[in-house]
Amino acid sequence: SLAAAAGILVAMIWTTRDAYSVEEFLPANKALQIRMEKAVGARQVLGASPLWGLLPDDESVDGVRNAFRAPLPVPEWLAKNLFNQEVFWFGDADTGEGVVVSHMTRVGTVVTRIARFLPAAERDWAGGLNLQSLPEPGVYFAARGRVLIAGTSRRAVIESLTLGQGERAELAGFLVEPPNDSVLTGIAVLPPEEAER
Repeated sequence: SLAAAAGILVAMIWTTRDAYSVEEFLPANKALQIRMEKAVGARQVLGASPLWGLLPDDESVDGVRNAFRAPLPVPEWLAKNLFNQEVFWFGDADTGEGVVVSHMTRVGTVVTRIARFLPAAERDWAGGLNLQSLPEPGVYFAARGRVLIAGTSRRAVIESLTLGQGERAELAGFLVEPPNDSVLTGIAVLPPEEAER
């Protein structure tokens, strides 16, 4: 009936409302902080970026870099709805472990809500944080409003979800236009012994 359809529409709009900002989930203590525009179309650019040279020569780092070069694990239309507008990757230089934070479209938000009912997805209570995991690719994720927080490290995703007011990154350094039409801007915080060279 018309009333039922209207009820479903109202529920969808309410559950996909923009209740959180990306800034709430960006950890300030990460040495590498990368902002990427047009993330889905720029995956090959990121995969070939010299920024990877800042990370250790490690299998886990190679795995992340190769993931940007590999075919998308989901249809491109879905990826564009999950990783809409700006995408942020904040990670450790020593381990390459990090978290991806993005602002989803309403469609992407509905998909993350539906994902919890898929046979491939596992529910992870995580002390009330309500994570989801996809064991096959080894990804943990959570949605807060229309913000997606995801990563291959459960610990990193939990850390991002529980940041206090003084533990969040300042976005001022990212709010400038990338030079030469680049899709990437970022910050690398060097260890003291490297910074002194």
